[in-house]
Amino acid sequence: MLFVIAQLPSVLFMFQQNIQSVLEISGILRLFALWLGISGLTCLAFSALLTFRHPLAERLTFGLDNLYRLHHFAGIWAVVFILGHVFFLVLSNYIVSKEAALYLLRPWNHPRELILGWLSLFLLSVVSIAASKLDRGHRLWRYLHFLSVPAYIFAFYHFYSYTTALGGLRIALSTLLALGFIVSLMRAFKYIFAYRYLVEGVKHLDHRHTVISLTPVGKRLRHRPGQYVFAAFHTAQGYQACNEFHPFTITSLPKNRELELIVKAKGDCTCRLQKVVSGIHAHLEGPFGGLEPGAGSQIWIGGGIGVGPLIPLLETKTNDNCPIDLYYVARNEDEHVLLPRLYDAATNRKHIAIYPVSIEGDATELMSIIEEKTPDFAKRSFLLSGPPQMILDLQRLLTSLGISPKKIKHESCGLFVASCIFLLAWACFCPGSIALAQETEVVFDSIEVAIHNSDKSCWLVIDNKVYDVTPYIPKHPASPKTILDYCGKEATVAFHTKDNGRPHSQKAVKSLSRYLIGRLKALESGSSLYPRHARFSTVGNE
Repeated sequence: MLFVIAQLPSVLFMFQQNIQSVLEISGILRLFALWLGISGLTCLAFSALLTFRHPLAERLTFGLDNLYRLHHFAGIWAVVFILGHVFFLVLSNYIVSKEAALYLLRPWNHPRELILGWLSLFLLSVVSIAASKLDRGHRLWRYLHFLSVPAYIFAFYHFYSYTTALGGLRIALSTLLALGFIVSLMRAFKYIFAYRYLVEGVKHLDHRHTVISLTPVGKRLRHRPGQYVFAAFHTAQGYQACNEFHPFTITSLPKNRELELIVKAKGDCTCRLQKVVSGIHAHLEGPFGGLEPGAGSQIWIGGGIGVGPLIPLLETKTNDNCPIDLYYVARNEDEHVLLPRLYDAATNRKHIAIYPVSIEGDATELMSIIEEKTPDFAKRSFLLSGPPQMILDLQRLLTSLGISPKKIKHESCGLFVASCIFLLAWACFCPGSIALAQETEVVFDSIEVAIHNSDKSCWLVIDNKVYDVTPYIPKHPASPKTILDYCGKEATVAFHTKDNGRPHSQKAVKSLSRYLIGRLKALESGSSLYPRHARFSTVGNE
């Protein structure tokens, strides 16, 4: 619904414009196709910008998960718009003739600019399918995502090759595309912008959970309680790293120079980290996230390793007047590896109660335990930390029990606001995109011009500019054949010399300008495809 609303300014803007140069249906379809192409480029640029994994970008989108969702959303719609761009271009040509439509559908017959446009669409489609079918972080998923960089460059080149207007709107879109490309380069050289740390100590809590202590090498990372970082550990003697960034919870206090991360062995990289040793170098990005406890009496729920962010929050909580009941949820007692740390944080603090819970992720069963241990749960605010599905199930259950959503806090809050920010930015840019689509001087090659050689679609090349004079043929004072003889051809000399070698009047030149749709590629302006010696009259004896 938000996306549809975002289109309304664009639709209203389109219908208010004077589009005399596209009076026939094929011209309208071509204009719409151009708008779709520019809108697709806009979404593509937004998608590239949203790969900027930086604390500022995370704060603007209220969490990295939201950032990733918006990145995926923008990327998918970029492909949809570009597919629409191709479809309506082919449709506009099909109205003219089947040959004109087939010309666009045969990439091997195209000039370099069109071939790169097709190649960009193909690569973007592969990336989109990979993003939809593969889990984020999958090795093949990461490799296929690299294809988006050449796709981005090809799309950028295609846009510049077929547009020549240098107005402010085109500059704005170009700036947006350039920023997206710069962000992509920064992601490729991410180690340069990351914090450097050294592994100082390793403590194994059990065969699956490890606490890694790191000391800074140079600038220190500043964080708040409850945040996490992306860390990449590097290969050293006795340890083979995967050299990939993965998220890990910070369990140390902000005042400590030493940074403490907790790692749970789940995938290939985190399993290798169980063998990490002191002296290994690491690069860190962040910090990200952050949990903000509510006011008054509270219930904190941490699921599995998700209880990690609650530890520093608990250790820095100094207001003894606010009771806190913390429920540590895990599958079994053996997985309560952080329980001693929680008990230490709650020592001599009577307002804090720790409840270890062993269940198989059943939100209803957990709520029955909470109702028993904390009878006044309905009056308290909730802080949730753990797997996304657990948070979603608990949020739905709490809401159904009458708990206000404002009293339920978790890290992934704010997606609605973040989506509105993106859609508002896109909606503001769209009217400009339509204006740009109408003001942009499109570049045509000689083959495409030659296809429009009939009374159904008649294009002329005059002074290296392309005119669609189809609507004017019935209005021509002289015989329509005078114009039809030069449809799809060069007509510069014919227009400027008319019947008796005299040029047309200024009124005729002004009348012709209404049908301007683009220009011919500069390198083809002297092509032998268009004879320059013929003469014809456009407005009778003017």
